[in-house]
Amino acid sequence: MRITVSGQIGCGKSTLSRYLCDHFSLDYFSTGDIFRDMASKSGMTIEEYSIYAEKNPSVDRSIDDQSISFLRTKDNVVADSRLSGWLTYRNGIGAVRIWLSASLDERVRRVAGREKGTLDDVRRRIVERENSELRRYMEFYSIDMSSMEPYHIVINTDNLNAEQVFSIVLKKMEEIDPWTVS
Repeated sequence: MRITVSGQIGCGKSTLSRYLCDHFSLDYFSTGDIFRDMASKSGMTIEEYSIYAEKNPSVDRSIDDQSISFLRTKDNVVADSRLSGWLTYRNGIGAVRIWLSASLDERVRRVAGREKGTLDDVRRRIVERENSELRRYMEFYSIDMSSMEPYHIVINTDNLNAEQVFSIVLKKMEEIDPWTVS
């Protein structure tokens, strides 16, 4: 079984992914971890590296090629990535595709709770990074991130805790056959 968990910064992707990994005994794969590692090795913040990636499509292409290759060859995995739903959809890779969203205010509150910085600083960083990603995804792949076309499960997490989101996902997965979804 493959599961992709996509969504906005701070909506609960990583938390849900880890719950799903634990519940189904699946491996965890995160393009965010790859991107953060690349930024760190380049001596840049995530926000600076996002701007760099806008001018250097090879950054995203490298990460996406790694993701596609990994997902084609690996069963029993949860892929935590904003584009994993689209990548599996467009490349004919069977996966349960989940999209999580939340309001900007809620996401700022969550991210500020785990990272350093004021609410205003966190808001600015989230908006900068998301705007950069939205431009890149549209320019490089013609992907409109507001489209929910590839997703089997779409959840707004604003008023839900992690356990509630996980419970909703499990219930919705019962309605589809996660082992045979395309």
